[in-house]
Amino acid sequence: MTKTALRTFFTLFLMTTLSFCRADIPAGVVAQSKKATVLAEAGGAAEGTAFCVDAGGFFVTNAHVIEGSGGVVNLVFYPGEKNQETVKAKVVRVDKDADLALLQARPRSMPPPLELGDSDGLTETMEVMALGYPFGRDLATGRDDFPSVTVSLGHITALRKKRGELEAIQLDASLNPGNSGGPVINAQGRVIGVDVTPAMVEKSRANAALSDLRNVEIIEADMAKIPGLDGCADVVISNGSINLSPRKACVLKEALRVLKPGGRLYVADMVRDPANEHSRCSTESPGNSWANCVAGTLAPACFLQMLKEAGFADVVMAGTTGYRTSQEAMGALFRARKPSTA
Repeated sequence: MTKTALRTFFTLFLMTTLSFCRADIPAGVVAQSKKATVLAEAGGAAEGTAFCVDAGGFFVTNAHVIEGSGGVVNLVFYPGEKNQETVKAKVVRVDKDADLALLQARPRSMPPPLELGDSDGLTETMEVMALGYPFGRDLATGRDDFPSVTVSLGHITALRKKRGELEAIQLDASLNPGNSGGPVINAQGRVIGVDVTPAMVEKSRANAALSDLRNVEIIEADMAKIPGLDGCADVVISNGSINLSPRKACVLKEALRVLKPGGRLYVADMVRDPANEHSRCSTESPGNSWANCVAGTLAPACFLQMLKEAGFADVVMAGTTGYRTSQEAMGALFRARKPSTA
């Protein structure tokens, strides 16, 4: 298998395009892949994903996931299940250029290893499945619990090459911080890529430099806790990001904080269709439907109320986009303003 980095398009408060689809991946492949995908915790703080590649207890993740861990990496097997187990892993090898790391751990019940596929057979529109633990423990059902694995379905939308050699795979699946190190699986259950979240930040910085944009600063951060930046922005734009956060109230309060007095907020995101009888104001049920913008959505009235509670004024739902990810979820446009006296 050629070394392939999967770059995900997730950038805080920048225009983010997320498309979703329903790939027909066999149930057996899904079950096998879920067992092989584990939660990785490095240094007691950083959270990412790893997956089993050998029955001898070898696991692959991203090098940046374990960076700064001080050699302390814990793997959580079968999180949320009765046989959940946390095991300390040994760092066997790190390749920073490829952003890959090889770990070894020996749980009581070894998960089935995933077979590595051949990237030479990849084509655009191919159905794939990405597994991981987006947002780490934030999607757990309780404070002291671990989250179940998230399965996101999508297609290959581009094969990024350099001089004929495959450099990266672009997907329309939903990938977020915490997915880093997780496997991307084809319909046959073979690994065809590894998610690399921070790579898109570096690419954005490179593109800004190539365009000679000197007033642009690109940062990677948790959108529910942005470092610094008090009252620095005239406008905050979010497209397809807030819906995916389990801490929406915190995200909106952070948006208010970084805006200057009188600054404007524009949001395009998914909401629950009020016409659907199951529409409800809830961010619970962080199962597989989270990746399809269903479990994390709010009814429009709930989102408007949340904007007001965050401190925004002139809160308006400007309309709908016509875009849907399911029968329950639809695209909507919102705008609001930070009070001049705030």
